[in-house]
This record gives sequence, C-alpha cells and structure tokens, in this order.
Amino acid sequence: YIDSSLGMGYGTIVSPVLIIAGYEPLAVVPSILISQALTDASASAFHHRYKNINLHFKGDDSKIALFIVCVGVLFAIIGVLTAVNLPKTYLKTYIGILVIVIGTITLSKARFNFSWKKLLAISALGAFNKAISGGGFGPVITSGQIISGRPAKNSIVATLVAKALICICSLLAYIILVG
Repeated sequence: YIDSSLGMGYGTIVSPVLIIAGYEPLAVVPSILISQALTDASASAFHHRYKNINLHFKGDDSKIALFIVCVGVLFAIIGVLTAVNLPKTYLKTYIGILVIVIGTITLSKARFNFSWKKLLAISALGAFNKAISGGGFGPVITSGQIISGRPAKNSIVATLVAKALICICSLLAYIILVG
C-alpha cells in the first residue's frame, strides 16, 4: 500500500528485514522484484485511470518514465551481475549502508533544479540499487524528482511505471544468470 501510494518503501524495508531474518540476498531480491513488478504495474494503471497522471505517449510524465526505464535497464543488468558475483557479506553490507544513506538523504532538505543529466544519474543509481538489493529505486527516483521540483503525484507514478519495467528486466537477468 505504501509503495503504491508513495512510490517507494517496499523493497527498501522488506529486503533488509528478510535478510536479518536469515534469508539469502539472492533469494530475497528476485522475490521482491516479482512482487513489485506486479503491484507497481497495477498501481500505475489505477493512477492513470483515476487521472493522477497522464501516461499518454506525448506527455512529460511518459517521457520521464521512458527515460528512467531506458537508463535503468542497463544499470539494472549491471546491478544483477554485481549481485551474483559479490560475496554475500559485501552484498549484505551494501544493503545496510544503502538503507541508512537513503533515509538520511530523504530526510534532508536538499533541493536542486530538474535536468535530464540529473535524472540520468538518479535513474542509474536507482536501477542499480533495485537490482542489487531489491530496494532503493523508489526513494532515489521519487525523492530525486520531487527535490528537483516535479509535482509529487507525477513523480510517484512515473517512478511506479518505470519500476515495474525495471523489476521485470532485473528478474529476467536473475533467471538467466542464477537459474
């Protein structure tokens, strides 16, 4: 519910909790990816249906979501390759540090002006985080857009649309690489 309404939180919360509970990161992350692909796709459809966002192909929101996906797919694949080749201790440490850093940045009062270069940077970081840890996409992408001055509703739904597609691509990469 929180992820579908705020565009962030599910993977960033669930991934560390499951790892602390004793599950292996390479089992946790693909599980999160499949559940988020389904929920984010349906949430995006509902947001569009209730006119929280205009996802027609000529709109700014669609352009931003498509840009995030195009950049994100490449970095999601890099994230999966990194995750399957990192020792488990390093992977768990990265996920722990990621949660702390995302919380700190989200609560800060940082602001910047929107630019496609900045969107490229947060898209790359968010997709890498999603693929390697199961979380970190929504807080980076949604917060990054809001901090840059985009309206919250538009930022949330553009993130949900992009995240659904990034999750599918990341999951396929895990299936191919891990089996």
